[in-house]
Amino acid sequence: MTQNSSPPSPPPQVLCFYCFFRSVPGTTENLYLAAGKPEVRTKLNLLQLVMMAALMYPLTMRYGIMGAAVAAMLPSVLVVVLTLREAGKIIGKVILPGTSFLRRPGHWSWHLQYVAGRMLQHACSLLSYFLALLIT
Repeated sequence: MTQNSSPPSPPPQVLCFYCFFRSVPGTTENLYLAAGKPEVRTKLNLLQLVMMAALMYPLTMRYGIMGAAVAAMLPSVLVVVLTLREAGKIIGKVILPGTSFLRRPGHWSWHLQYVAGRMLQHACSLLSYFLALLIT
């Protein structure tokens, strides 16, 4: 940067993190295919789409372009964590330290399934509400 140039604004900086977090799951795609589990990647992409759709409108209305950038980045971060957890289950190792509690059956797995189910249910209801608004 020269002396006359200004620093980049926050939204492009956030979108750089989005691009980084979006590229990480691509490295495990061949692992899923080799393990015979291509549906894992499909489910993770669907989860990211639903979460992004649920977050985009409220965050954009409240925070403008910065909210849109954050709404794109947050689901990507979650998908990276879930991708590395699933890849670790396939190869039998913990890839991302701190997520080993996600592999243990019991309370945490039930709780995460419940929370993910509720989030998906709310996201689908929000999506159907916004589609109904668009149609009418």
